Amino acid sequence: MTAPPSDRVKVRTDGLAAFYAALAKVLTEAGLTGAQLNDVFTRSVSAECVQCGLPITGEEIGQLALADPQAELANPKLKRLRLGYCGGPGCNSYFYTVKLAAHPDVNWATVIAKVESQTAPVEHLPSEVSELTLPPTKKRTVLVRVAVGVVIILVLLLIRHLMTGGTIPLIHHAPKYQVDPSSVSGDAAE
Repeated sequence: MTAPPSDRVKVRTDGLAAFYAALAKVLTEAGLTGAQLNDVFTRSVSAECVQCGLPITGEEIGQLALADPQAELANPKLKRLRLGYCGGPGCNSYFYTVKLAAHPDVNWATVIAKVESQTAPVEHLPSEVSELTLPPTKKRTVLVRVAVGVVIILVLLLIRHLMTGGTIPLIHHAPKYQVDPSSVSGDAAE
């Protein structure tokens, strides 16, 4: 994480829960009680996507951090955050700016310095994220969708081919009955 001013911290989306936990640990070590921690996270901690500006409250970050990793999250924003993506549908950002508003019980400069000393620094992504840098699960999802799309197109082309009278070699048999050309003479029209 990087700290431009002491009241703002840039955090990777997949690191929000860990940042919350580290922040809670440092504040607890500083002597804040549970009620004071709730007050700090409710009133003074929020985050915003660096790309789309989607806001996230301190309580939502807490829900994400405290949720069982195996449990299904009801909030779609939190589901996307758990996967490491922005909570906004369609946004591909990997970073959030955590905003730390003034609070009478907290010196944010000291707290952030302690949090940074306890956690590993965040690696920064290049400004343009390519398809190759997607997580493996995302790559598989994209490949499966492409494969399903190709199969659907091939099946539709095959159906069209059959409906317009086309034949499939080795599958479609020659017709059993053939028209005798002599039976279709001008005399039969009488």
